[in-house]
Amino acid sequence: MNKIKKRRKAGEILRYAVIHANDLERATKLSQEFTKEIGFPPTYLMEISTVVAMSAGEGCVAIALSWTEGRGGKG
Repeated sequence: MNKIKKRRKAGEILRYAVIHANDLERATKLSQEFTKEIGFPPTYLMEISTVVAMSAGEGCVAIALSWTEGRGGKG
């Protein structure tokens, strides 16, 4: 969450998604915390494919961000 707070200082977060590998409970909790932090819900919350989960590990949760660069709006 600290890296995301730094990211917000460098530019505006346009949208985000929360993904997980067989851990909907943790993904939902992270989504709720993140929604509270930045003020809007994720574009989607979904389980990743089995192939990706095998590499990332069962139970992993991640956030994908899309943002503008800097205060000038370069994206």
